[in-house]
Amino acid sequence: MAFDTTSALAGMFLWLIFGYLTVMVNCDLQRAIMKNPLVIHVCGLTAFIFLFTLLDGDNDGPVYKLLLQSVAVYALFVMMTKSKWYFVSLVLLLLLADQLLKKHVDFKRAAASSDASNASEVEALVVLQARVSTAILCSIVLIVFVGTAHYAYLQRIEYGKNFSWYKLFISTNRKCADKSPNYYNIAASSRARRRK
Repeated sequence: MAFDTTSALAGMFLWLIFGYLTVMVNCDLQRAIMKNPLVIHVCGLTAFIFLFTLLDGDNDGPVYKLLLQSVAVYALFVMMTKSKWYFVSLVLLLLLADQLLKKHVDFKRAAASSDASNASEVEALVVLQARVSTAILCSIVLIVFVGTAHYAYLQRIEYGKNFSWYKLFISTNRKCADKSPNYYNIAASSRARRRK
């Protein structure tokens, strides 16, 4: 069976919830993680590989392929974290739909194993589920890329010459403001400054 990207992304959100347990890690590692964003990403990618090599028993491909796919899905996840809430919400809804569909197919497959007369119906459902999952995955990738491009554009407007791709994708020490900036006003004042 192929590497399951949507299950991996759903698992990443589960993993985020476990982030609240970081206070249990020793202080030296906490300081290293907090002071160096690359350490955070290395720890994240390592934990991601551990999580999905342990949980995905059907993944029987070569190790290099697993590593490349893990890096690709992790990059997709990082990009998704650089999107506005409405893009992320849409991705979460698509992930939920995909996971529910997979569970429904698993249920039907288990029920059909005891009743051979439903085998052709289940096979048709499996084919449909594979097509829908592929469409969902393509939609998710498109939404993530559009959402990231949109967010990067807004950040470029807000920070102007101080905008940094490194800070956007790698740095994790930015604090969230209480409310979102009014990008329309920022863009208008930026255009006015350039005209002078």
